[in-house]
Amino acid sequence: MDDSLKNSIDHFESNQFSANNGFVGKLRNIGASKSKYENVVFLDDDIILDKNWLKNTINFNKKWNVLGNKIFNIDCTRFWDRARFFPKHQLVDYKTMSSSKLYQTSGFILVKKEVLEFVKWSETSKIHSEEPEDIIFSKDLHSNKIPIDFNENALVWHNSNQYTQSGDVVIKKRTEPCKDFLDNIQIINNSVQI
Repeated sequence: MDDSLKNSIDHFESNQFSANNGFVGKLRNIGASKSKYENVVFLDDDIILDKNWLKNTINFNKKWNVLGNKIFNIDCTRFWDRARFFPKHQLVDYKTMSSSKLYQTSGFILVKKEVLEFVKWSETSKIHSEEPEDIIFSKDLHSNKIPIDFNENALVWHNSNQYTQSGDVVIKKRTEPCKDFLDNIQIINNSVQI
């Protein structure tokens, strides 16, 4: 193993404690600094790309710096994909234009590398806290006049049976998978080559 790869692995492992305790910003910043491509994707370990995600993302025909897309729970309801944090934390219509009150969940987000050179993830804010790292990141984007665009044709799945949509919020409640989710998983499983 070459030294640069070993150093990267050692550095990553030394930050696992922070991630396991909800402080993921530092790991995201390290990943962004090491990225070699124009587009950086941040996604949680419980996110599954829909079978058409890549095609629908490539076909998004608008210039963007930060891009979110639909995130569905396994019961085909929405997760926190297009939401605002003020005056209350709630889902908004997909057609809602970018505003200083919208945020993009850190569970899944696409960001141009050049944006990540001056807008960093909070390394002191914990996920699920009063003001989590994704809301702080979104506020920093807004204060730098960087809109959060939205591709309503692209979809990822939040692979957890613990959440469902209730009105304009997402709640914890045990759910069963819908047919679209199961069909998508079947396609993914059939395409895996060993």
